[in-house]
Amino acid sequence: MPVMKTETFDFSAVFDSAYLLEVHDNDLNAIAEIFMTAHEQIINEIHLSKPFAERGDAESLRQRFHRIKPLWGFSGLHYWQQHVQVFEDFCCRKPDRENLKESYHRLIKQMEIGLDLLEMEANRLKNHLH
Repeated sequence: MPVMKTETFDFSAVFDSAYLLEVHDNDLNAIAEIFMTAHEQIINEIHLSKPFAERGDAESLRQRFHRIKPLWGFSGLHYWQQHVQVFEDFCCRKPDRENLKESYHRLIKQMEIGLDLLEMEANRLKNHLH
């Protein structure tokens, strides 16, 4: 029986590569797709969250970000997943509108960094596969 060659890829250090390879069964094509899908969905959820931040609606923001949290996890970016959890916990404390908006904007700035990393890694991975 022929031995199948397993393709390898050196993920950037910020990604939990062991987790990614285990959860996604070493399928680099699937991981590249997950990166792009997560990127798109996170951007969409951020867009949908803006009106809640402007209104100071902590519960609706918590619910929106609860949808975002696993996307970071599936992408192997647990650092950003933890940031979202902290924000969810903050929303549960029903902060005043100004504190909520300030915290929201800080989180969005952090998430923009994560989104850039996700997009760059997806492109690196796609280039590696083709």
